[in-house]
Amino acid sequence: MRYLIIVAIAFLISCNNPANKKKVETNTVDSITTRLTNWNDLMTIRPRTHQSLTIKRLKSASETQIIQFWDSIAKKGAPMVEHCEDTSRIILSFLYRDKRDDLKVLIDIKNQNVDSCFGGDMILEHINKTDIWYKSFKIPKDWMASYRYIVTDNSTTKEYTDKYNDHLNPLGKETDYSYNSFEFVIDSAKVWYYERKGISKGSLTEFSIDSKILKNSRSVVVYKPHGYNVTIEYPVIVIFDQFLYLERVPLPTILDNLIADNKIPPCVAIMIDNQPKERRELELPLYKPFADFIAIELMPWVYKNFNITKDPNKSIVAGVSYGGLAASFIAYHHSNMFGNVLSQSGSYWRGKKVTDKIPWLSELYKSSSKLPLRFYLDCGLQETVMRNFGYLNFINRHRYFRDVLKSKNYEIYYQEFQSGHDWCGWRKTLPDGLIVLFNTMKQ
Repeated sequence: MRYLIIVAIAFLISCNNPANKKKVETNTVDSITTRLTNWNDLMTIRPRTHQSLTIKRLKSASETQIIQFWDSIAKKGAPMVEHCEDTSRIILSFLYRDKRDDLKVLIDIKNQNVDSCFGGDMILEHINKTDIWYKSFKIPKDWMASYRYIVTDNSTTKEYTDKYNDHLNPLGKETDYSYNSFEFVIDSAKVWYYERKGISKGSLTEFSIDSKILKNSRSVVVYKPHGYNVTIEYPVIVIFDQFLYLERVPLPTILDNLIADNKIPPCVAIMIDNQPKERRELELPLYKPFADFIAIELMPWVYKNFNITKDPNKSIVAGVSYGGLAASFIAYHHSNMFGNVLSQSGSYWRGKKVTDKIPWLSELYKSSSKLPLRFYLDCGLQETVMRNFGYLNFINRHRYFRDVLKSKNYEIYYQEFQSGHDWCGWRKTLPDGLIVLFNTMKQ
């Protein structure tokens, strides 16, 4: 009996071994473009608690079998994955190891800890007289998330990453703000955000920029491609939330890889800091002075100091969440400067005030004449979040903005992914957006 339990456990968790996952060949530019121009609204499939057969067996396992279980997890990695009768889904078990039985262990999933798709089911359960804490869900195979654990004992509450998962965000860094990432399906997109050996890398230089319009100053980090040549005019990407695109969604690494594989041309990226939080919440959502800062102060400085194009057709303004909203707003007011918008999970639910229910920017585009702009948009299917000022449905408002643009005959590239408001989705889809927008610049 003991042997059968061990064999069953080893079999059930074997599918978490990366060697057992099928890899997909890198997509071509044409196939990516076709996929992003022929979209269908996808179904939101929320994770639901489910019984794990492995966990069920462990409840009657011996101490030796428990040790062998953890040895297997250490080798294969966590969370634990099992197959189920529905081949489009898997059973995912989050695991935490501690012999104490008086803990509260909470799964902190990035921007979903208050989401109705999980609710109170975020609390791990303890197998009596063992060091196994667990919670199991049935999820879509293409679901992805950033997570960590919040552990409370009698006196303290601390955050911990999963020591059995070596996929950290920021990549490879164990910091007080690190999360683990989970993504079961390995596909071609993953190669873009991991550093590669043997390729040429661009350079990063930090500057401090003063603004008379905003009456403040901020950090601006400039990415220049390897072999930067002052006699060449480069396409440019202006992107907000500098820290996020340096650490969480590593834009420099993605650019290095895409350029090395000739998926995009060498380009310059201007990464703008929008912290602290109070500044970000003022400047990024539909704030004309910030748009004027970009057009009147920042870009002239960029043109003077770097050899980049002034052709709006070869200029991208980009961002995530409030940054995606800002990119679309700035392009509306300065389409003579930016002809391409790359928006990830843009906050199109937002009105002029955060409590407004009317999607102000969507209505602005709807009531206006078509501008010389093209758009790449993406959003997570589980981006429905409760905040202290109300319920935010990113995905529905995102689709509405997309449909407004479509009705005005804008050129649009669009996709959805099975995740929440999470770096895991953004770092996976960002290369697609860059590829299709740069490809259209050639036409």
